[in-house]
Amino acid sequence: MIHFELDWDGADLRISPPQHGTLMVDGERVAAWTNLRAGAVRQGARLRVATKYPRITRDFFADKGVHVDLIRLYGSMELAPIVGLADVIVDLVSSGQTLRANNLVVVEEVMPVSARLVVNQAALKMKRATLQPLIDAFAAAAAGGRTRAPAMRKAAR
Repeated sequence: MIHFELDWDGADLRISPPQHGTLMVDGERVAAWTNLRAGAVRQGARLRVATKYPRITRDFFADKGVHVDLIRLYGSMELAPIVGLADVIVDLVSSGQTLRANNLVVVEEVMPVSARLVVNQAALKMKRATLQPLIDAFAAAAAGGRTRAPAMRKAAR
């Protein structure tokens, strides 16, 4: 297999709580995200996290020793803290404009996200004429309306 990394200024998976300082966790006020991360949540307290990416989110918080209740949502993620459904969200963030419009702020990056096109090496050699238009279309789409498509770099395996 070969894969091409698309030069794409896309989104990153990030944590976003409400902008105005205090969080409610298990009915207790937590002064700020940094206090929460520093262990302000007592043993056994749980943070309610809304996300489309439950496995990544669970693993991220488990590595930090933070107990979470995951709420799977698949649209209008930024509304979860506003309506009291979640304390924070973990979602893809590009410009952050939607977060700001809903009084949310990015506090931590969970992981960077990149776009890749994976092609079987034998298929690329034998069916290049068929695959090349598809590869070019992905490159143009990644360009996001720019007049010149971004370079597609052959990434290391």
